[in-house]
This record gives sequence, structure tokens and C-alpha cells, in this order.
Amino acid sequence: MKKVASAAALVLLAGTAGAQVIGGYDNSAVPMQVLDSGSRAFVGTIDQGARGVRALASNDNNRTFYYSTGSQLWTIPYDAPQTPVLVGTFNGAVSAISGGLAWDSTRSKLYATTTSSIYEVDPNTATTTLLRAIGGGDFGGLDYDPATDQLYGANDSTSTAGGLQGRGVYTLTFPIETGTFTKIADYPTRASGSAETDIDGLAVGGGRVWLITDQEEAIYVLNPGVGYETPILQTGVGADRTFSGGTWAPGYLQVTNFDVNVAVVSPANCSLAVGENATYTVTVSNPGNQPVSGASVSITLPGNTTFVSSSPAGTLAGNVLTVNLGGINGQSSSSADVTVTLDAGVTFQLDATVAINETDPNTANNTASGSFDARPALPTEASISAILSTVSTSDTSLVPGIPGARFAAGTPGRPWFSPNGQMMVMEMDTDLPTSQDGMIVMWNASTGFTVVAQENTFPELPTTPGPSGSTPPFFPFSTIDDRLAINDAGQYVFSGVDSRSGTTDDGYIVKWNGTAFELIAQEGVTQFPVAGVDVLLGSTRGSVNISQSGLVGFRAGLTGSGVTTGTDTAIFADNGATLLGQEGVTGPSGAQDGFGIPISVPFKLFDTGTVNLGFSMSSDHQNWVASGTIDASTSNPPTSGVDEVAVRSTEAGSEVVIQENVVLAGTTFVSTADNITPYDYLHMEHNGDWFAYGDNNDDQDWVLKNGQVIAKTGDEIFAGAGEFYSDVPFATTYFFAAGNSNGDYVIGGTTDGPNDLANAVIVLNGERVLVRENDPVDLNGDGTFDEDVFVRTFLDDRGALTNEAFYIWVRLRDGAGATGCGSDSDIGQALLRIPLSTGPSCPVCAADFDQSGGVDGDDIGAFFADWQAGAPCGDVDGSGGVDGDDIGFFFARWEAGGCD
Repeated sequence: MKKVASAAALVLLAGTAGAQVIGGYDNSAVPMQVLDSGSRAFVGTIDQGARGVRALASNDNNRTFYYSTGSQLWTIPYDAPQTPVLVGTFNGAVSAISGGLAWDSTRSKLYATTTSSIYEVDPNTATTTLLRAIGGGDFGGLDYDPATDQLYGANDSTSTAGGLQGRGVYTLTFPIETGTFTKIADYPTRASGSAETDIDGLAVGGGRVWLITDQEEAIYVLNPGVGYETPILQTGVGADRTFSGGTWAPGYLQVTNFDVNVAVVSPANCSLAVGENATYTVTVSNPGNQPVSGASVSITLPGNTTFVSSSPAGTLAGNVLTVNLGGINGQSSSSADVTVTLDAGVTFQLDATVAINETDPNTANNTASGSFDARPALPTEASISAILSTVSTSDTSLVPGIPGARFAAGTPGRPWFSPNGQMMVMEMDTDLPTSQDGMIVMWNASTGFTVVAQENTFPELPTTPGPSGSTPPFFPFSTIDDRLAINDAGQYVFSGVDSRSGTTDDGYIVKWNGTAFELIAQEGVTQFPVAGVDVLLGSTRGSVNISQSGLVGFRAGLTGSGVTTGTDTAIFADNGATLLGQEGVTGPSGAQDGFGIPISVPFKLFDTGTVNLGFSMSSDHQNWVASGTIDASTSNPPTSGVDEVAVRSTEAGSEVVIQENVVLAGTTFVSTADNITPYDYLHMEHNGDWFAYGDNNDDQDWVLKNGQVIAKTGDEIFAGAGEFYSDVPFATTYFFAAGNSNGDYVIGGTTDGPNDLANAVIVLNGERVLVRENDPVDLNGDGTFDEDVFVRTFLDDRGALTNEAFYIWVRLRDGAGATGCGSDSDIGQALLRIPLSTGPSCPVCAADFDQSGGVDGDDIGAFFADWQAGAPCGDVDGSGGVDGDDIGFFFARWEAGGCD
């Protein structure tokens, strides 16, 4: 690059000059480079003498450059003959400066950095004073911006010590000693495609941050808040010079040319929805030293918007808004805010062009655009309501009766309903201290939620005393097993471990009998009616059930001299008085050896009981199903690979209904049930219907109701849906199945739907979708959609179907995640209640009851016809019954003229 001897000569080269960016390099043969910020062309060099530059700053008022050679501080005047002058050798707190230099024009101070510290430097003596130790930083570039009164720095370190956030561009607020570091951008990407890791020079001015590398690479141009612009290729620098310096010198070249530029800042992607107002900021900057006059911006509004306002006010002609900004001084800017309503579409782009009275030879930067993507318009009503949640900002997460406590995000328990659907018990976690955060929550359709038991707190369970010799009731619970049960009288049963320190008698099964807690069984204490002597409840128990008459069934591990390791699990009814099955003693009929040959073998194990597997009974305790294994090794001849079974009760005992590596009976399947895990779910409802889902060895997934296939992978989710069950989104396809006492059933599964955010469904009776992933949720149950909450995923097997409604735990996402416009994050969980009256057959908007598209007198007649008949759609308030409250609910919305 040709060397120019004086500033006067540089004036002649300026052309479209604005303010200047100066770069210096640690090589005596490479002079400082002068970049014009307006034209973005190199317009000359400055000879720093026979020495390299490691850091660089400029005092524009005194028209002086400061630069460090590492051990010495030098100055060079802006004006000819530009002879370097030695200030002195660095002394004081540090004897070398190889980081950055910056002149603070507000405080008239010179600052410097080493890799991890900031110093003040006396510009007359080169004496250094430590201001702040940065820790793990490596600040090689430094400059001061009077427009924002902040220091800007380039940090090469990936450390996160001392409040830093790794490599990137930072600002530092004053005072330096205690000011805040804020990372405003990562380093840019190099032309080679790799991330830049070494920025040693930095200049700030003209609304930009100029990052100067120490090699033949580029000067990167950062527009804060917008991003990196086209880099400027450096030539004449050569290979890596190890150090470089940079400074913004707006007064270096005295030019008479005028130049302005324009930038547009739009809202962030996904921050707004269609129908909302968006504000763009249009900024016109004058990076030169001369004022300009008559600045006027022509703003083309997005065609899919409606103009609302601008500040300053402008003149609108069609969709072009003209805003006059008037004169703009050198090194200054002026802005206009433009607000529009987002009418339709996804992308909204605004274009702006600036003009001035003077001749602007560089019009390439006189036009700019800003665009962003908006979310679709949010619904105004959600037919799906939450009755409980773990969202900390919602009242639905408040723990009843325990002020300040909230239900905590995680994996909630399954809701266990009574046969009539009016009662429910469930295990929940809260945000209380770990030793007290577990709860048993009871729900009554009339009175709502109540905490009936709290970990290590209440109630004291009626277990026999522990070593202290206290009188029962003795200990609260410490843990709860997965399965609970409740009957129509509100009697409920649960099992687990109490809070005593000993582990030989802490297992329990207890029942609330309507008045008090009643002990059903205790580990090492309660004896069972099985052959032999000293047969007691062992260390495991679970799968509790309760009949309408209050009798309890359960699965139990056994201990004592009357059992061996081959006979120590069993299932019981009648509070333990009736043995239904015992490992190694009883066995089911219908088992096969894998070749179609019947075998007669005993049970090997009964599953303890989880939300999806175990032992479950009808509410009259006349029928049951159980999951577990048989001991096929005892057959003649012994066989293997057919151990996993699901069984149901018969008059004679039990029979196998699903068996590993055996074709499902009564189906058209050719492939056998899956090896090792032939089923993922087994449960009997109160009326005796049982449901299971699993897969075959050919990966065919299926759902059974009472042994009949009611859905399988590849089936249409309902006739005419054009959507089919698929295992592509979820390997097992199905995640829920349940029924009610009326014979209704629901199936939860994933589909081949094109939207990955909405391809999981709950289907009622194979006829219609009851709820779908991405459906809007009324989180607080007030009938409006105003919390921006959607179904994200369904929690496997954590639901229930009653005669009036379907309940399911779901994970939630916000509107940005629901539209694919932003991060799809889990924002909490909610227990949904979906009345069976909702769906295509009933109006989503209660006011437009006849679904005519308008609210008129016909809707009153249509509503009362259903209400008087007690039809499901008459339950407009979703309470689960048709009653007087529905009339008030309907007329409130009808008189308002809609559902908003």
C-alpha cells in the first residue's frame, strides 16, 4: 500500500470520506493503515517510525495518537510532519502494555489493558495505575465511545470467570472499578468458515464496532444489535503480527464531503403475533465531521400491515411514509419509530431510504431494510382447561392449605379416579424442602383439591410403634408407591415406606376409611393366609386397589419361614384375606412354549406396580389383571423366551392374554408378541374392561380392549381423518389407553400428521380427536385464552377417563414453541380436564351455539334444546353435568356477543 506523507495529502484521497478508523500492527515495516468509514476504503498510511504498534488510541481534541510498542508509550500528531515522540517507558503498576489503549474524551484519561487487567496511564509520564483485575479475560482491543459513555473491548478468552461469558465483544460501564461487563456479540466467522479467535485491535464510532485483526485477514464491522456487516479486506499487513491496535479518529482527515447512512432495527423474531402492533426503529447516522441538512427518510411499510403512528410524525402516501429528521450534526444520528399493526402473514419487512440536501457521493448505504417473523394470531378461547399445574406464575400451581407452596415441575403422579368420576387421589411433588415436598392430593368434583398427606409431616400412620416404644399412630409417610386407589365413598388407599429410621418394619399399606386411617398391612408385622407359617408382608408392596365396599387388594412381597425365594411374591384381595396368585405355587392357564404347545407352569413374579403396569381390579373386586412372568423353565421340556405374560382372572383362577414370543390370540397378526417386552401397558378399569398396548416382533404396535385390537400402527385414527397412527414420531406409537363405566374409551398415539409439533392425539371411541398436541390451554380455567400456553407433549399413562370428562397430564409450551417460531421449551406441566361434550359435535364458542358463524336469537333456542334434553353439549361450562350454571355461562357469552 502506497505510503502518504501527510494529512493534507490524505485529504486529496478522501473522496467520500467520513470519520477514520486507524489500524496499527506489531511490525516496524508495516505502517498504520487509515480506513475511511464512509467509503470503507483504505485512504492512506501513517509512519509510526521503526517500531511496531501493539496498542493504539487517539485524542481527537488534541489531534494526537497514542501507541504502545510493548515497553514504551509514544505519540504521533495528526498533522504534518507527524513525527513520533517518546513519552516514556511504562512504569508503576505494570511495565509493559500489549493489550489495548483507549482515550476517554469525557474524563480526559488514557486507559490500557494487559490480558487480564485495566490500568490508567499518565499520558505525560507513562506511569500505570491498576484500576481493575478482570480475572480470566484476554482483552487485546480497547476503545472508548463518547456516544454511550462506555468502554468497548475485544476478549479472546473463553473463560467465564469474573462475570465474563467467553470470547466476544464487550462493553464496560463506568466506574471501571465496579462497572458491569456486558457481552454484545460473539466473534465473527472468518472467510475460511472457521470462527475468529484472535482480535487485538478495536475501534468504536459511527454506530459501529471495527475489529482489527493482526494479519492479512479483515477488519470486521459489527453493527451492535443487528449483526456483522461485510468485512473489509486488509492488504499489506502480511502474516500474523501477534499484536495489533485500533482507534476511531473522527477528526483525523478534514474533509468537506457529506455522507449519511440508514439502519433499521425490527422486533425480534417470534416476539409478536399477527394482530399485534410492531415498532421499527429507523436510524440515520452522520459519521462525518460536517453537519448535514434536510435529512428525510422514505419508509416503505410492509404490505401486510396497517400504519398506526410514527415518532416524529410523518406523511403517509399509500404505503410509503415520509419522515423529516432535519439537520444532523457530525458524529451524530437521528431516529424515527414507526408502529404498524401486523395484519397477516409470517414475514414483515420494512424498507427505508434517506436523502439529504447536500450531495452524498456514497448512496450505497442510504437504503436499509429490517424484517422479522411473527407468530400466527393467538386464539381467543381454549376449550381445554387445566385444573392443576406446575407453572409457578399460575394460581393452578398453588398447593391448597399450605401458604406459599407450589406444585413443582417434574413428573407428576397418575390421577386415580373413583368409579363415578367425582373423586380422585394423586401423588404430587412441591417446591417445599426435599424432606417435606411429597404430597397426596385428593380432588372432589364439588370442593376441589385438598392435601390429605404430606411427606414426613402428616398424618401419622397407624403402623405399630418403632424402637422408641411410642404409641400409634406413629410415623407420617416417607415415600409413596406409584399406584393409589379411591372409591365413590371417598375411601382411598396407598402404600409406601413410613418415616421411621428402621428398615425392617417401615413398609405399609393404609386406607382412609372415611373417618380415620386404617392399617391394612405392615412389613414384618401382618401375616397372610398362605400355606406355611410365619408368612408376613415383606419389603416390597404396591398395586393397591379398593372396592366400592372398602376392601383392599394389593401385590405383596412375602417374608418369613413359610416362603422361599421362589414363592415370595403374591397378589391378594379382601384386605389380604384372599390369595389370588402366588409365585411358584399358582399359575395361569393358556401359556404356550413358543411353538403352540400348551404348558402348565407357575408364576415366577408379579410386577410391583407402576403407573403403566402391575395388578389392577374392577371396583367390585370380581375381576383383575396382572403383569409379570411365569417360570417356563419348569415345563416339560423346559423352555425359555416366553416368560413375560399379562394375565386376567377367570372363575378357575387366571389365564394368559399376552405372552412374549406368542401370537396374540383372536387377532389376525402373523408375528408373535415382542421378545422381552411384549406389552408396555396393562390396566383394568372399574367396570372390568381391561386395556393393554404393546408391539410384535415385526414392530407392529397395537392397543387391546378386553383382548380385541382396537387400534394398530397404520390404522386411520378415525374414519375419514386422513391421518394414520405412526411410530415415526414415537417408537411405541401409543402412550395411553383407558375406558370408563359407559364403555367409552380413549387411545393416545402418535400419527403421520405433517406438523411435528401436532402429531400426537387422544382419540375418543375411534370417532374424533378429543385433544391434540399443540392445542391451546386455558391455564387458569377462566374460559379465555390469555396465558399463551399450548400442549407440548402428553405424559405417558398419566390420565383417566370418566363418564363426563377425560383427564391427562401434559407438558406445556408457549406460543413461540407452538408455532415453530421460537425455542420449543418445557414451561411446566398441567393436568387437563376435557369434557366429553367438547369436540366437533359441540360448539367451541358457546355464544354461537348453532355454529352459524354469528351470535343471534337462534343460538338461544339451540342451547335450550340441548340443555332441556340434558344433552352433552348443554354442559357449556365444562363442569361435567348439565345444570343451572350452564344457563348463566351461556348468557354471559351470548350477551357479550362472542367468546372473547
